[in-house]
Amino acid sequence: MLELEKKIEKLNEKVEEIQLAISQLKGERIRAQDILEKDKKEELSVREKEIMLLLNSFPALTIEEITKKLGLTEDLIRKYISDMLIKGIPLVKFYRGNQLYISADKKFKIRH
Repeated sequence: MLELEKKIEKLNEKVEEIQLAISQLKGERIRAQDILEKDKKEELSVREKEIMLLLNSFPALTIEEITKKLGLTEDLIRKYISDMLIKGIPLVKFYRGNQLYISADKKFKIRH
């Protein structure tokens, strides 16, 4: 069953990548209200949980570091982080020099 869930999640990622690429090609903007209505009261996806576990394992990471560790595109990582923020997950974005870092509130832990 776990293997099937992983395959479904991977397929969902591919669909999201395609939707993101189509939106970018069309020059469309995604309305924040649409995202809020869609994601209201949703649990974290498998990938969002992976990102959260990763962020809980390090003081802070860049998008590029998360991308390398999870093997996903930067656009997908940005989308997942945005979705997590919309869902109310306490992530902190800050700059060191000109580099954007993301960290998780250490008081916030997810259940596997």
